[in-house]
Amino acid sequence: MLAQDGKLSLEQNVRKYLPEVPDYGHPITLRNLLNHTSGIRDVHELFFYEGFENARADEVLAAIFRQRALNFAPGSDWSYSNAGYALLALVVSRVSERPLLQFARERIFEPLGMQHTLLSGTRPSVVPHRALAYTRRSDGAYDLAHDDGADDTGNGGLWTSIEDLARWDRNFYDPQVGGRKLPAELRRRERLNDGFVLSYAAGLDTDDRCGLAREQHGGDDFGFHSAWVRGSPLASSSPSMTKHSSSREEAMRATRLRPRRRTRLHA
Repeated sequence: MLAQDGKLSLEQNVRKYLPEVPDYGHPITLRNLLNHTSGIRDVHELFFYEGFENARADEVLAAIFRQRALNFAPGSDWSYSNAGYALLALVVSRVSERPLLQFARERIFEPLGMQHTLLSGTRPSVVPHRALAYTRRSDGAYDLAHDDGADDTGNGGLWTSIEDLARWDRNFYDPQVGGRKLPAELRRRERLNDGFVLSYAAGLDTDDRCGLAREQHGGDDFGFHSAWVRGSPLASSSPSMTKHSSSREEAMRATRLRPRRRTRLHA
């Protein structure tokens, strides 16, 4: 949306907006961050190996800025990294000169009528109709899961409802926010430096199932599992939110065991 406003370019080096990002000898564009082709290590993986499960936004950024090498040259490969969205949140804040939560509320939530959607830092002490999640102990019993104040703004920290997710999804069919350019940009698949076209777009994983084009994304955190699947050309979407799922530790194990897919698509 800021690119549509002419305030930034997705092809620009992130260091133009965030000079704190180390110079790795290769320019990392905002589009690289959007599509997980930056090579920057995932901060949740780093915290997991250090035995540190929860982190504030400033700790997440500090961990990113401490990294002195990349996993691969930007644009040469794909690897999911929450660090990219954490950096993009800071870019939005600096370029728009307002906190991400304020930007999202003014430009997305309020125009779409998403009255039950909050970002970390905006939630009150009591969240109306909040669902509670549970994590499973080694003995098979369950404990209430807490986020302990974690503030993953950018790559997480979103509190919402099924109804509000449906309002956001409707924007792909009848764009009220960002016009038709926004859904098209979010669906744009990344092309690697060697010409290989990924199935992953900007926050959307795309594939074909039973002859139908499908867009989807999911995630696990603090006992919750969420997923969203959109089918075409039937113009139907299926949201899913479940609780007493895995802990973040279990989710990280599942992430590491899940094979990374690079799907070649026809250009």
